Amino acid sequence: MIRREFKGISLRAKHLLNIEENFDVDFKISLQGLTSEDLVAFANSSNGGAILIGVKEVNDINGMQKGEVTGCNIGDKHKNSILNKANDCLPPIEIEIYTENTTRNPFYRIEIKSSTNKPHCTKSGTYKIRDHSINKGIAPELLLTMFIEKEYNKFIKDFARSSNELKHDVMTLRKNLLQNIDDIESTIHNLGNNIEQMLDNIHGSTESILEFINENLGWTDETRGELLDTNRKIETIEATTEYCEKALGAILKKLDIENPMKTEQKMHAINYAKLIVSVAKRKNVNPIEFMDIYMEVFNTYSLLSKEEREEIYRSLI
Repeated sequence: MIRREFKGISLRAKHLLNIEENFDVDFKISLQGLTSEDLVAFANSSNGGAILIGVKEVNDINGMQKGEVTGCNIGDKHKNSILNKANDCLPPIEIEIYTENTTRNPFYRIEIKSSTNKPHCTKSGTYKIRDHSINKGIAPELLLTMFIEKEYNKFIKDFARSSNELKHDVMTLRKNLLQNIDDIESTIHNLGNNIEQMLDNIHGSTESILEFINENLGWTDETRGELLDTNRKIETIEATTEYCEKALGAILKKLDIENPMKTEQKMHAINYAKLIVSVAKRKNVNPIEFMDIYMEVFNTYSLLSKEEREEIYRSLI
């Protein structure tokens, strides 16, 4: 179980108190000084960081800046206030709240990890990132890069999930086929036992015995044929799976239906082409100068040809 309260000051908090405000630590004298922009800035940064509430920045005897505990009000009401600020961000930011020095002069330590879901903004749409000891606005180019990385990671995750689902379906089919083989082998084994028992019990003419054997051997050969056919299916199933995507493409083309994955890639390409063109116009730059960047970014979208990507971009200039 993760420890959330400390009677004294944790090693992590001691380390933060002994350094000056920078990329990964910020001091706030009171809870009123904490804003959603502070949480957004750390979540959008590459390393994340911590905010100490109830701490002020002072100079030590050597003139070095560090944190000094002044204390703050603690309790569920104040903790919920911090959580509400995190949940008001878009998308919401995950934080961890620790209560330090509870027996003397308590203060809060808020840990914010670098988000895998960045970029984040405040409820009013403000994007910030941590820069040294301050929060600053995010440049349009960096914001564009964040959005592209987010969508690319989402695409990779969705593709991996779909691949795993397909693999699971193939393994299930293989398992069912193997089960069918076991059932057939069991049937053959039982048939052999039945024949042996019948031969022991039959007290009739040789002609009747031969007729019985011929009939049942015919069924056995047929059953063995089914077994061999099933084995051949298992041997080819992996090769068949490899061509599933090509087969699907051929079917969609035959029905004159666009591949849904290509449609999704096209929508991503259009949205980011709009964003790049918008950035170019705000900077009074001819959007055509940014086309190489756009083409390189979407080079991984294998279902869109170079001509199709170029046509999308030029149509928005």
